[in-house]
Amino acid sequence: MVASEKAAASKYISVAGSGIPAADIIKKQLSSQPQGIQDLYVPRLDSLAAGKRLSNVPPAMYSLFRPSVQPYLIDWFQYDPRVEIAKLKIPVLILNGTTDIQVSVADANQLHEACKQSELLIVEGMSHLLKDAPADRIKNIALYNTTPNEPIKTELVQAVVKFIKGN
Repeated sequence: MVASEKAAASKYISVAGSGIPAADIIKKQLSSQPQGIQDLYVPRLDSLAAGKRLSNVPPAMYSLFRPSVQPYLIDWFQYDPRVEIAKLKIPVLILNGTTDIQVSVADANQLHEACKQSELLIVEGMSHLLKDAPADRIKNIALYNTTPNEPIKTELVQAVVKFIKGN
């Protein structure tokens, strides 16, 4: 969203875009973890969201908090997608799927509410991989490793083409 504004893009498409800030996404994902895990991660997320780099990161937490990725996280955490999409004065298409287990339809609705001129398309049975997937979480997750050659949803392709062409 930010880049499209700076690059003077003529249209913007959000595909499975979050409707909440990135630090909140990670906290939401952590909410299913034991409280002890949350107690280790959330204060560190809050520090990065406040623009403060972390020191002495335990090796077990390097996948998220390693020093080389902290500047990126600090920058990313500064954006609220609802605020950024509201700034766009170009045509906007917001797409999401009903079986996306990473970014919900509620996220797409939040973006759509923030950007009054946007078009919203919710694709039935589409996962975060943009492919057919069941609503069952375990079966959906299994597809992440088993469907590399499956085509993406036809409805998604058709909507993107139509939006780009302006039909």
